[in-house]
Amino acid sequence: MWIIYNALYKLISIIIGLIFVNAILSWFPGASTSKIGYFINMLTEPVISPIRKLMVKFKFLRSLPVDFSPMVAMLLLILLQQILSVVFSLFF
Repeated sequence: MWIIYNALYKLISIIIGLIFVNAILSWFPGASTSKIGYFINMLTEPVISPIRKLMVKFKFLRSLPVDFSPMVAMLLLILLQQILSVVFSLFF
């Protein structure tokens, strides 16, 4: 059972890292449209897109010039990692 836990934990860590790299790439013109930028965006967008759509519903977040959805996604994934740690330590 710990193999499943380790695999999930590492997968979430990789997704967090890719979201961070995607956010850094957005600061450089042309980096997001490169092949590696497109690949990272393709992997991270399914995680970030629902959060971005939810955040658009809040009026005060729409007027900000910065997209906070990658940071919120990373925080939620870190929270998911912590929940997985607690669940696996309690039951297995």
